[in-house]
Amino acid sequence: MGLGHRRGHVWAGLGAAALVGGAVIACDSDRPVATPQVIQYNLLSVDGDTVPALVSSTNGGAVTTVVTDMVLSLFDDRTWSSLRHQTVTTNGVPSTELVRGNGSYAVGDAETTFRNSAGDIVFTGVVKERVDSLTNAAGQMWVFER
Repeated sequence: MGLGHRRGHVWAGLGAAALVGGAVIACDSDRPVATPQVIQYNLLSVDGDTVPALVSSTNGGAVTTVVTDMVLSLFDDRTWSSLRHQTVTTNGVPSTELVRGNGSYAVGDAETTFRNSAGDIVFTGVVKERVDSLTNAAGQMWVFER
C-alpha cells in the first residue's frame, strides 16, 4: 500500500471520527479543525404560562408584549444567542417583532449567569441536561427544553 493510499485511509478515519465527535475537517487538508458545538433550547413557558405567553403589560393594558416562541442557543465557547418572536399590541394594534440577543455566559457552582454584549445580566438560573429554568432581569421564570 503506497503512502498516498495510507494517508487517504488515515484522513478518512479522522474525518469520520471528527464528525462523530462534532468536528469537521476544514478546507485546509493538513489539519482537522473543531467547529463550535451548540445546544439549542426552546421556550416552553414564562411564569408558568405556556407560550404564547404575556411577558409585559402597562397599566390598563395599553401596551402588551406576548412572546410566541424563542430558541436559546448555548455554544461551547461560553457564548449564547437567542431568537424570539413576539407580538407587541399598542392600543389594540398588534405588531410582530423578531428579537435577537447574544452575549456570554458563566457557569457557577449554583447557577449560570447570562450577560448581553453590553455586560448586563439577562438571565440567571440552572442549566441542566434537558430543562432549564432561567430568571430574567424582571424576575420572570422562563422555562426552556432541549
